[in-house]
Amino acid sequence: LFARDGITVGGTDYAESLIDAARKVLPNARELYCAEAADVAVNEHIYDAVFSNGVFPYFPDETYAEHVLNLMLQKSTGTVGVMGLHDIEKKEDYLAFRRATIPNYDELYQNLTRFFYTRTFFEDFARAHNLRIAFPEMDLPGYWNTPFIFNCFMYRK
Repeated sequence: LFARDGITVGGTDYAESLIDAARKVLPNARELYCAEAADVAVNEHIYDAVFSNGVFPYFPDETYAEHVLNLMLQKSTGTVGVMGLHDIEKKEDYLAFRRATIPNYDELYQNLTRFFYTRTFFEDFARAHNLRIAFPEMDLPGYWNTPFIFNCFMYRK
């Protein structure tokens, strides 16, 4: 949608198949490549805004997340958005829901790390980098994950 509106876009994903799909949809993208989030290339390709959707819950810990946030900040001249963050305050409710709706949940997902965040982690990062921060309310009726996640946007002042 951004590209349709004439906005320059680019992207990185861990899955090569998703990058292949993006190349078909975005033939004029500035950059599209497969990489770990911690290996995002900070080079001549800088954007007005960067965002991540649903990736941070797969990070191993806050140290990794902070490294990625620093790369995102370097990659942007303006806004950094992080969407789909699992809320530590809702962790037990999330696990109860998943166990109730997926037979053998613990067995099936035993090797899939799911990291939960506090809003304080992002507030501390924003404060350290002199950024304005917002946690906008989510309006996704019917999406099962909505009660358990939050979004965070940080803006240069």
